Amino acid sequence: RGVGAGWPTPARVKGRLDARHHAVRRQRTDLPGGDQLGVLDPVPGGPQVADLAGGAAEAVDDRLQRRVADGMEAGLQTDIQHTETMEGVGKGLIFSTWWSFDSADIRVAEDGFHQLGTHEGRFVGVRRTFDWTVGDYRAAITRAEVDVVNGRELDWFDLTIVPIAAKAPGDTARPEPTGETTWIGAMRFPRRMSGVPARIESRAALFMEVYSGAETWAEVTPWHVDLMGYGNGVRCPTGRTEYPRYPHGQLMPNANAFIDASRDRVHVLFGGDVSQTSGPQGWS
Repeated sequence: RGVGAGWPTPARVKGRLDARHHAVRRQRTDLPGGDQLGVLDPVPGGPQVADLAGGAAEAVDDRLQRRVADGMEAGLQTDIQHTETMEGVGKGLIFSTWWSFDSADIRVAEDGFHQLGTHEGRFVGVRRTFDWTVGDYRAAITRAEVDVVNGRELDWFDLTIVPIAAKAPGDTARPEPTGETTWIGAMRFPRRMSGVPARIESRAALFMEVYSGAETWAEVTPWHVDLMGYGNGVRCPTGRTEYPRYPHGQLMPNANAFIDASRDRVHVLFGGDVSQTSGPQGWS
């Protein structure tokens, strides 16, 4: 994995360019009740729903489950790696947790698969291909039924995705689904207190990652993704964007993130000839 250089000087690297950047990170501190969390669009009054990523490359939330586990992530990928062949099988979604290393704690779709990984800590997760493309989606984590194993109470959470109508500037109405909902898989999480359902933590971070065969920053394929988090059917009330120096202590030079107040979205652009024209921003 290579280390980039300053822009516009080409960054020559050995092997694969790891242009992994957290171009936008949202820190939420006051989602009502900590029940729901999401990106794009909420389900008002829904049963413990967490709407996640509607975007490209990979949109991952690594701190959704601090109240119920030691962390989890969910999001979209351009090329999911199959655990049997170690080859990419195309676009899809992932859902992983670090609280468990047991496949008994997951449910997998008939055409999906699971992973017991050790390359990023010990985790278990479900994966399923889904041919997402340019458009708007609502990906949601929803609490389902309770389970009791050896006297321990656990709650199942489902990950689903559905296409929704595009949101026009100034439109505050909730976009309606325009297609079928696809179930990606499910995981169960232990309750902290008996009789109290597991709930999603109100603080969270969302970031974009890029793993590319490019030899320079400019050769990274351009992307433009807009997204927003929702909790309990309410737009993320406070948050901020940032450009962390990760993973090699350097900024990805051709990345830009800004807030579009007219559509309640955060835009993330990177790759190609993108220039950073917006500094870190916050909203409330």
